[in-house]
Amino acid sequence: MTLQIALLGGEGIGPEVVEATAEVLEHVLGDVDFVRPIHGKPALDAHGDALPEASKQVCRDADAVIFGATQKHCHPVLRFLRWGLVTHANLRPARNRPRLDSPLKNDQAVDLLVVRENLEGEYPGREGELSEFTRRWPELRDNFDREVPREGRFTVRVTTEEGTRRVVATAIDKAKKRRRRATARQTPLVTVVTKANVLRYTDGWFREIAFEMLEEAGMEYEHFFVDDAARRLVEHPWTFDVIVCPNLFGDILSDITAELVGGMGMAPSGCVGVENAYFESVHGSAPDIAGQGVANPLATVLSARMMLDHLGLEDLSDRIDHAVDDLLADGSVLTPDLGGSASTDQVTRALIDRLDD
Repeated sequence: MTLQIALLGGEGIGPEVVEATAEVLEHVLGDVDFVRPIHGKPALDAHGDALPEASKQVCRDADAVIFGATQKHCHPVLRFLRWGLVTHANLRPARNRPRLDSPLKNDQAVDLLVVRENLEGEYPGREGELSEFTRRWPELRDNFDREVPREGRFTVRVTTEEGTRRVVATAIDKAKKRRRRATARQTPLVTVVTKANVLRYTDGWFREIAFEMLEEAGMEYEHFFVDDAARRLVEHPWTFDVIVCPNLFGDILSDITAELVGGMGMAPSGCVGVENAYFESVHGSAPDIAGQGVANPLATVLSARMMLDHLGLEDLSDRIDHAVDDLLADGSVLTPDLGGSASTDQVTRALIDRLDD
């Protein structure tokens, strides 16, 4: 069956790295249907909407979406891809690759995956004035039996059983499928990260549900509070396999893990739901080099590799993964951000050549 992949280039270097990635995907897939729905500033100019309904429907109908990068015009696009497509789990892998410098003094093999709850917590932005909050809920008290201050601002942090079960189920599924290097472990390890010692009612519930599901699945698991987890990730990240955590903590920890293996510029990611998924590099739009033809496409290519995994095409995913490692190890065709002088097109061609080796 021909895959249909929606390509949303976004802004800055986004269109350049997405089109380079499309070339790589076309080479490994052969039969693929790329659709390019109008979005961002062109859509605003033509339709008064950064992502018109017809473009949204294209994204819903596609097998997956690849997104480039955003500046100011594509924020509504990202909101739709996350909340409109109900992509409940943000996947952020981190592993050592050739020539990518790590700040770790003991640079052992890091190969982990952060599974971040993507729709709840603080991120929907339910905020306001404390005076209005306390007027509506005057009896609310904190863990120390104190009244809530009457002046200031608040954010509502939401945890639901449905949201927690969805993201933990995704973490269990990913842990079972991960193909780790040689290890003494008989079963994959899942690390649950919360702040349940302080946020007892929400994070305590998240932890409780996670433990129940992991035990039912027969998974080996552990739990750390988020501050301790951050410390352990810096001290010995190679001991982690799959980390599952609420939204804010996942956002922070996945940035740490990216830096431990070479930086945000090479970090891929995916956001998956029950019916839809989209994939994007973690780096920004880099407006200072946009249009110069020197943007590094590898993070977006690796995000597309995650897409192939998600679609059950593990063999093709592995081909891309090995080709990227070969390209980095050789070091003769790299973009300026990686210390080379090659263009985006030259890197893309060199990567495709390695796919045929």
